[in-house]
Amino acid sequence: MGLVDTSFEDMLNDIDFTAMTRYDLLTNHRILPPYTFRRFPWSEYAELGMITPEYVQELAKEADIPRDVLHEAFENAFGHGNCDSSFLPVSVKWFKGNKGYVVRIRDTGEGFDYHHIISERRNGRMIFKHEGWGFYHYASYDWINISFEGSGNIINIQSYIGW
Repeated sequence: MGLVDTSFEDMLNDIDFTAMTRYDLLTNHRILPPYTFRRFPWSEYAELGMITPEYVQELAKEADIPRDVLHEAFENAFGHGNCDSSFLPVSVKWFKGNKGYVVRIRDTGEGFDYHHIISERRNGRMIFKHEGWGFYHYASYDWINISFEGSGNIINIQSYIGW
């Protein structure tokens, strides 16, 4: 397990998907008061709020995903993807299944060449000079699968119940 070429749909099938449990839009900027809005064309509700350590802790506990993995994913989304703009949102969807969870995080950035970086990591090349440590965290847990989609601005994190 670790970095995989699995599609989001295959991850949902693998966990025996039952429901999307949450859909949040997060920013680095305190928006008062937090509010809920209807996101079209879907009939999902999204909570718009600020990313906090408590949110990361809640997500880590609920989905059995290590906090450092989530921290890196959010740091990459806000820092690299959204170029540290405190007003650009990051969407987070939580999916639950009978066998595990999938958390999908999407930023508004241009993405990155994740195919190259994954290839380097799989070939044993160290990509961890001053950047790339997120991939170290992503690949270091046996019960976590990580995949990227789109232009690299979407990360899917899959965990298994009772691993």
